Amino acid sequence: MRSFIAALITLIVVIVGSIFYTIYVDHIANDLIKQIDKISYSIDKKGWKETEKEYKSFKKHYLIHEKTLYLLITHEQISTMNTLIDALSSYVASHDKKNSLAFSAMLKFQFINIPQEEYLSLSNIL
Repeated sequence: MRSFIAALITLIVVIVGSIFYTIYVDHIANDLIKQIDKISYSIDKKGWKETEKEYKSFKKHYLIHEKTLYLLITHEQISTMNTLIDALSSYVASHDKKNSLAFSAMLKFQFINIPQEEYLSLSNIL
């Protein structure tokens, strides 16, 4: 009976922890998506000075979350995001609207993909 209760408590802790983990990852991803949307809007509708300002704000915001993301998601995902961020930086600096919009869309897709891959499922637990 004690082992059953211990197993049940362990299962409850894993499920509750996974729910909080998923909510936190989703919050970070949505926050970064909003930042990318601001950059995309700025590229499309505003000038490059505003775009560079939005990019710097995004980069600062991303660096705050990057250390946490290393603990929560795979390093491949972070490496891909860092590559896209560096490419976006160079395209924004060179005022290349087409590639800036393309790379901001790819970056947004990466952030959308994070919570979808990290949701609680039985295969993730086992």
